Amino acid sequence: MAVEATIGIVSHRLRVDDRDVPVRRAGRGWYAIPGIGPGGSSRIRYSPFSDRIRIEAAGPALEIRFHLRRTTFVWQGRAYRIRSMAWGRVVVEREGRAVVRGTITWSGVRLDRVVPEIAPIVRELALGLAFRAAWLMSAAVAAGAH
Repeated sequence: MAVEATIGIVSHRLRVDDRDVPVRRAGRGWYAIPGIGPGGSSRIRYSPFSDRIRIEAAGPALEIRFHLRRTTFVWQGRAYRIRSMAWGRVVVEREGRAVVRGTITWSGVRLDRVVPEIAPIVRELALGLAFRAAWLMSAAVAAGAH
């Protein structure tokens, strides 16, 4: 499964296995993604001020708070770790094994390897990581301008 999330000035794009998935603004910083199957739609919000992603899908809400060294989150009773997003790479691990691998692009992220256990939230995770990557790039450009 390959997932690509692109952050644009006017609109954002999500592609899953070469199929476009609509992303629409849902107000107050939220973005809605239509659901596949009985789970219904989901929504995601990235807050750059608190550096966190919030995902609301079927089941309990998931919040990922980014930290300088160790960013972890628990989903469906399993602990995951997001490795540093430096050097243009995205890696999510569980028990030292990569469950998501991808790259940061100029306009978002592309996740090339996703194991089935994380697939139910990978669209939302990709979009959240793309928002974070875009914010980090804009902050770096702004810092370099001064």
